[in-house]
Amino acid sequence: MSKLSIDIVDGVAKLRGQLNRHSVEKISKANERKITKTQNTLVDLSDVTEADTAGLAWLLYLVEQATAHKCQLTFAHLPSDLLKLAQLSAVSQFLPTAD
Repeated sequence: MSKLSIDIVDGVAKLRGQLNRHSVEKISKANERKITKTQNTLVDLSDVTEADTAGLAWLLYLVEQATAHKCQLTFAHLPSDLLKLAQLSAVSQFLPTAD
């Protein structure tokens, strides 16, 4: 079973676990709103152990939601497999990174 936890403290959303099609479907709308409700949010992916195209799509969805809520979203510590997937999908320019 895929597990993903999201801890949000002081403008930092820390993701831990697997960011894949099984875990993305279980992310609550409340957690999504918490990530995009502040003026600036850093999404720390340093503890993401696995990511697939659904995880990438969810991150792009977060960017869209953040823009709609006037939130400056930044991703940090993107796993290399997720970066490669974004590059192969030609969407890496849509992921604002702090790295």
